[in-house]
Amino acid sequence: MAQSWFRRVPAFATAAIACATAAVIAVILTIQAAVAAVEDRSETGPGGHIEDNVRDHAAPVPLTVSLLTAAAALVLVALARHDLESRRESYAKSALNVTRPLTSLAKVLALTALILAAFTLLAHLVGSHWW
Repeated sequence: MAQSWFRRVPAFATAAIACATAAVIAVILTIQAAVAAVEDRSETGPGGHIEDNVRDHAAPVPLTVSLLTAAAALVLVALARHDLESRRESYAKSALNVTRPLTSLAKVLALTALILAAFTLLAHLVGSHWW
């Protein structure tokens, strides 16, 4: 039983890093699409809606992906840390030494992606009304 948990916690931490990295990449793609949509909108002049340009550049898809994968990464971090703390005596010291930095990195990446995605979503909701 302890062997399966030993493998499970680092796997949670590694999956959390993968999700967090995907969330950061998705935020970057969202910002690139948003910039392209704003550039297209500024070239059209007074007619048109920013919503059309945002849809043309498919900005909502990576925004949704970034929000979901960042949330998934935070859940995986919580699972890894909870399992590690609740079964501390079952783990070797090496599992503790590996899991803590992995979960910390995943947490920082996921929170960064989540905050940037939330700001991007907020800017879209506010800006689409005025422009």
